[in-house]
Amino acid sequence: MKKFLLFCMCSYLILPSCNQTCHDAESSISLIGFTSNETDTIIVRKFSKSTNFTTLLDTFLVTEANTSYNRINETLHIFVSFAPEHGLASGYNYEIYIPENNKLYQISEIVENYESQNVGCKKVLCINSIASYKINGKITPAVEGYTLSIPR
Repeated sequence: MKKFLLFCMCSYLILPSCNQTCHDAESSISLIGFTSNETDTIIVRKFSKSTNFTTLLDTFLVTEANTSYNRINETLHIFVSFAPEHGLASGYNYEIYIPENNKLYQISEIVENYESQNVGCKKVLCINSIASYKINGKITPAVEGYTLSIPR
């Protein structure tokens, strides 16, 4: 009986260490149909998720000088991970403001799929993707997995 209890206690201490979680995916933004002039400066505001855009946590500028812009036809792909705290993660709500045309897009309810592969207790692969999100209250299914697409 003592051996069984000792085994149970050791298992209780060891098993939680096998529960390794993946980090939230950092999403990029795709602006569809916007001109270069409209997208030369973008303001991103980060909000606490449960406060309906009332508790502002951070504001940062997105420009071609501080992040990666990649234009393909009429779509501008912006990779906003120039600092760990400035990636678009599912744990927050965001406002994307484009000053050139005075457009504001509220991004909320980012739903993320968490997938991982373990070998024993060691996590060897995390593949997190965005399943859906809301733009100005309208549910939008994610197309590319890591991209929040904003149509003009």
